[in-house]
Amino acid sequence: LDAIPKYHPELMIIVNSLIISAAAICEKSSASASVATLHLENVTAQSLKLFLMDCAPLQLLADRNRAARIGLTRRLLTQLTLLDGLHKIVSNADLNVLPEASPGERNVQVSKLINISPRTSLPHPEWTVLHDAVLIRAVTKHGWIDKQETCSAIGNDKTIKWGAPFEVSDQAGKEKEKPA
Repeated sequence: LDAIPKYHPELMIIVNSLIISAAAICEKSSASASVATLHLENVTAQSLKLFLMDCAPLQLLADRNRAARIGLTRRLLTQLTLLDGLHKIVSNADLNVLPEASPGERNVQVSKLINISPRTSLPHPEWTVLHDAVLIRAVTKHGWIDKQETCSAIGNDKTIKWGAPFEVSDQAGKEKEKPA
């Protein structure tokens, strides 16, 4: 908003009134220090409101004032917590590789941070921790896999390399085409 008067001086009065009204709405009491985290175990309406006022994008803050607003159910908050955890895993893994590292090297680093119980059922007999790492990166790129659109986006993304046996590489395809 600060840049608008430079490019559109005619909007200066509107922008200033908008900034003043937003500042009045977002006024915080001295007791409400900056909230950096939100713990699902002890969420209250007040702690959620403070968290949103500190961290939420303006679209969400405007949504909270509408009658038909986004529902913040426990399921949604749990999914957001899980997504936050996935983003932290990917960020930690990326710290351990060079910026020019290949996606395969990056996935190996993610796979080193994953602990899987041996009793966990696998989606396919040849599924490995490396496939989990690829899935984690896909979820951080396209979103949680609870919707068909997200699953389709992950499945149609040609930059995601699942590896054998879930993807036929160009090399393997060329070898099949050559007669023996």
